[in-house]
Amino acid sequence: MKTLLVCVGSFYSHRYEKFKHYISPLGISSISAYLKANGMDCYLIDMKLLSGWKEFGEKVLAISPDVVGLSLMTSEMGNTAGVINFIKKIRPKARIIVGGPHVTVLPKETVSMSGVDVGVIGEGEVTFLDLLRCFEKNGKLNFVNGIVFKLKDKIVFTKARQYIRNLDKLPFVDRNIIGSEGWYSKAYGLFFPMRYPFANVIVSRGCPGRCTMCQPTLDLIFGRPARFRSPENVVGEIRELIEKYKIKSIIFWDDTLTANVKWLEKFSNLLIRKKINIDWWCYSRVNNINDDILEIMKRSGCKMICFGVESGCQRILNEVMRKGTTVKQNIKAVSLCRKHGILVNANVMIGSPTETLKEVKMTDALLKITKPDIVWASVTSPLPGTYLEEDARKKGLIITKKWGDFTRGQIGKTKLKLKISLDEMVKYQTRWHQTRFKPIYIFRKYYLVACLRLFLCHIKQFHFERIFLDFLVGPIIEFGRRIYWRYYFRFKTRLHKSGVFVDESEEIVVQGEIKKFEFPAEFYRD
Repeated sequence: MKTLLVCVGSFYSHRYEKFKHYISPLGISSISAYLKANGMDCYLIDMKLLSGWKEFGEKVLAISPDVVGLSLMTSEMGNTAGVINFIKKIRPKARIIVGGPHVTVLPKETVSMSGVDVGVIGEGEVTFLDLLRCFEKNGKLNFVNGIVFKLKDKIVFTKARQYIRNLDKLPFVDRNIIGSEGWYSKAYGLFFPMRYPFANVIVSRGCPGRCTMCQPTLDLIFGRPARFRSPENVVGEIRELIEKYKIKSIIFWDDTLTANVKWLEKFSNLLIRKKINIDWWCYSRVNNINDDILEIMKRSGCKMICFGVESGCQRILNEVMRKGTTVKQNIKAVSLCRKHGILVNANVMIGSPTETLKEVKMTDALLKITKPDIVWASVTSPLPGTYLEEDARKKGLIITKKWGDFTRGQIGKTKLKLKISLDEMVKYQTRWHQTRFKPIYIFRKYYLVACLRLFLCHIKQFHFERIFLDFLVGPIIEFGRRIYWRYYFRFKTRLHKSGVFVDESEEIVVQGEIKKFEFPAEFYRD
């Protein structure tokens, strides 16, 4: 029995897109590795690596699968029906199994789609293997735990499956993705401060956070508490990546790598002791770090930490996001990273329910003060099944019905009724995104190398118009913006045009020096 696993996404049809970075879909890759380790004939396709429907159809026909598994994210649900219909036309007898976050949150709605046979709820490795064995024996689906399926006019849920407690029992993820040859060496982007080639790795499942934009969805998928692979197991995978693919950098794709500080300390010390020369960066909460752990992380090769800063307004952090962090902790986290020479990628959100322009300006002020190396500004997305979506729906704030609108990185794509105008949201989101040259970044070694790589990519692909846009027009526009905003928005003793007065101050460490900044009183309102 042949099995094809497909990561649903948009095709990279333009030749320039072929030179963009590629992030391996670790979830479905783990399922593929598990199936192969248990003797199944399995193939893996990521639609982002293909040029269009013709190439996709050729791959499917060449494999001629009996079972097709689709990994579904909410933002890709707009493409899913078309993918299923396409597969059914060329392989009408193939069974369609769907899994992923969207299925776990909305199992009944997803399995009701035309062409879908079975939905996998939660972790997919063991469940998918049991399904294939059930198909081989013509068994009854009722005895397979962790699935939902259609039986005549009814939707049937089977017994919930237990989570995999020992993640070390799983094989390393399958990186033999059809069409991925050579993708490790491709540029990640203009300002990505890592050595190439690079790969992404995940070492844990679950997150201790209770943030409204993620929970309880993460708990439904991965359960609680968060589970970690052993440091020795992770180091083993890194060694394999270095030996097999000549990897020089690792992106840890975990929700919160720093959730278990003791684990992280042991892992970092193991990298140091084994003399593994690798650059790496990770995601973290701002309240999970301290001087001691940052010092060890730095020595083990940590180059950058991506923090969920989210907002510069404590009310938004407390009431809307229930983040469990404070603005003061945001400031301190950036300060500590600067002290230890670790770059900071600040994730912020705009367009949260009830967020006002005054509160958006507080986030803007926070970024001006902390000066993170990279800023990623996302539009707040009330993803199905989250507390944020539940609260927004009860208040009648959700205005979109298109799954494709739930892509967080889109400029000005709001899903909610907001108190700020679309123009204001676009202005601040584009301002926060660090996608062009800025004087503060140009002369940093990592960014110079990244820019050189992008320049060479453009030359190789004969995309001289991209050189013109990225290396000439972009810097000129950014320089003009900086001059404009210098006179429009100054943060001294008050936030101009917002009426927020300063009555407290804070001393923080910036690049080894003590500097004194003044903050509005709202920054301290816990």
